[in-house]
Amino acid sequence: MKIITSGHFFLHSVSIYFNNQFSAVLSKFNEEKQNPDFSFKILIITSKYLLLLYLNDFTIIVANIYINMKVTIITAVLNCVGYIEDCMISVQSQGYKNLEHIIIDGGSVDGTLDVIEKHKDFTTFLLSEADFGIYDALNKGIAIARGDILGILSADDRLAGNDVLSAIVDRIKSGDCDAVYGHLDFVPRDGRGIIRRKWKSRPYFRSCLENGWMPPHPTFYVKKSALDGDTFYALNYGTCGDYDFILNLLYRKQIKAVCIDKIMVHMRKGGMSNGPLLNVFMSWVYDYRILANHEVPAPLCAVLQKKIRKLRQFRISPGF
Repeated sequence: MKIITSGHFFLHSVSIYFNNQFSAVLSKFNEEKQNPDFSFKILIITSKYLLLLYLNDFTIIVANIYINMKVTIITAVLNCVGYIEDCMISVQSQGYKNLEHIIIDGGSVDGTLDVIEKHKDFTTFLLSEADFGIYDALNKGIAIARGDILGILSADDRLAGNDVLSAIVDRIKSGDCDAVYGHLDFVPRDGRGIIRRKWKSRPYFRSCLENGWMPPHPTFYVKKSALDGDTFYALNYGTCGDYDFILNLLYRKQIKAVCIDKIMVHMRKGGMSNGPLLNVFMSWVYDYRILANHEVPAPLCAVLQKKIRKLRQFRISPGF
């Protein structure tokens, strides 16, 4: 079922109005067929029909240009004083301004809240309270989001340029997809040095998901209407809740997502699933459970292929 967002209510109303007008014109046409002056009146009726058709198309084109979709970016943070400002500035510097930045803080005590306070005029919503981890925090953000498009930006990551959101909105407004994703660069923690790992995306088929492929979660932006009000991050898959979230949308619900050929996010190395050996091992376990839960064939093979795909992201350069 197609859900109409608030930003497109006007378009929906316009379509209903013109459809009613078309029906009235056709009814008049059928009435006048029996009239002796039919040949002249048919010219008038046809002209009116064509004018209505033109006005309908013109109105939709204008509305698509001037009705901007709101973008919601959700950031979950806990004690990230060294990076949160860089993250927030990358959002504030976007050329696309119809957006909100929701920050869910898990109770930081290292000065993170002081940094956020400096940018309070831009932050749309700040919630600081204890939670059950990053995915619980993201779910809180989804629940209060007012945007037509939702995306996640980690507190220690940043958008790769000031035109990222514009590219996302332009692609989704084309009307042939429910979500988009793009490329991601892994950068050193200090933000300097050579980028030695790149996550380059590509268009996909359903079979790709069965072979361990997934788009970079930080670059994944989806229409809120596609979530149907019941799609959230699971809390029982450790650091792999994002994998479950994406499989649920792309594999189980089969929404359409398209690739944008653009570097969208700079991700600092050292994320949750890239940490201690125990985290890496548990990510294998959780990946298997997620694939099995979504009834993906041969889940163990998919897990192995998923891990092998990561090796392709590394770029060896002189001095490595």
